[in-house]
Amino acid sequence: MMHHLSHSVPFRPFRFAFLALSFALAAGLFAKTDAQGAEITLLDGRVWEGVIVREDKDAVVLETVGGEIEIARRGIKSIDRKPTRRQLYETKLTALDKTDPDQHFLLGLWCRRHRLGREAEYHLNYAVGLDPDHAGARRALGHVKYKDQWMPEKEAKEAQGLRFYKGRWMTKEAAAIEEAEELKRELAEEVAQQVRALAAMIAAPRSEQSARAATRELLALRDPLGYPAILELMRHDSAAVREVAIRAADKFRIAAADREILLHALYDADAEVRDRARKSLEERWNDGMLDETLKALRDAERPAVRFSAALVLGVAKDPDTIDALIDALYLTYVLKVTGETQAPYLGLGGFTTRESGPPGPRGPVIYDSVAGVVGAGPMINWKPLDAPDDDRHLYVINYAALDALRAITGKDFGVNKRAWREWWDENRDELEVWEVIK
Repeated sequence: MMHHLSHSVPFRPFRFAFLALSFALAAGLFAKTDAQGAEITLLDGRVWEGVIVREDKDAVVLETVGGEIEIARRGIKSIDRKPTRRQLYETKLTALDKTDPDQHFLLGLWCRRHRLGREAEYHLNYAVGLDPDHAGARRALGHVKYKDQWMPEKEAKEAQGLRFYKGRWMTKEAAAIEEAEELKRELAEEVAQQVRALAAMIAAPRSEQSARAATRELLALRDPLGYPAILELMRHDSAAVREVAIRAADKFRIAAADREILLHALYDADAEVRDRARKSLEERWNDGMLDETLKALRDAERPAVRFSAALVLGVAKDPDTIDALIDALYLTYVLKVTGETQAPYLGLGGFTTRESGPPGPRGPVIYDSVAGVVGAGPMINWKPLDAPDDDRHLYVINYAALDALRAITGKDFGVNKRAWREWWDENRDELEVWEVIK
């Protein structure tokens, strides 16, 4: 029984005397001083405590708080014959000075240590009844002093305008913010699950109709809580899902998608995804994308990446990239002389050269989307006009770089690096000033 007492509530000792008598009588039912107490440990680890009522070679009958129980000898590991907790409590109770709050306080602490919860609460409250400002008993009951008045900690915290949330006390405003954030996270996860379910339908559709329906649903999403899930889809294994994710990022103007879209435009293995990402960059391009694009443009091991980077720079139309684009017009590969007449195959990566171009012999088509290998082709001896005259060299032309140079400068010197550099050295200042004014 719990009593909340303060200065404003008069102490009525007869109530506690009645309770004390009730506890004493209850304890006396099984805590007879002449009865033998015992703690019986069973083979399965359980422990029973009580008063031994009777015993023989087969069983022990124990009186516990819940009533008598009979325990078979074969299940007993040990019997520790000693006073029970309640017998000890009864002994202490008879020696208690019921008018001394300190003695009630100490007995209450003893009861807590011996797992006599109700008795502990009783004596601690009794101590407070005798001395309303008894700090030890108050604190043991979980009370704190607030504005010169003892009260339960919960009431004191609430009186200070605090709220208990997620295992700690905080201001109501902070709790409201955290609660709103938690709700936001839960709603975001619900939307993310819907987005992932639609992506699964697009990646492995039962029919073209279901794929189109899932795409429409995904592109109809207008909840900003779903935007992180859309960014997540840009890393999906399915090219179809990645392409739809880029479309969604454009439709909803998700600025956080900028870098992810640039990486797709440069490196994605699927041509349609690269095309979609590059188209998206027409509205998204910013100077922060330049370093990554120029790094891709200088990738000598992957002509396909160089090609994609040049296409991106054709979208950017930035005069600062002219030097790098001139360098990227073609790459020279030195071939080993094997004595074979057939042109060798080179693992140079995948991109497709144009069907139309400047007059004269064409460079090799270096990408076969079916075979997945690169063929030098019959025009292995073709070379740019400014290239060294050496039959061991194979020249891989980057027509995307040429297109980008044309778009930026309005000039056309083909894939002649020397001609482009000469023109650029003469006109660099004019074009850079134009860019600043623009």
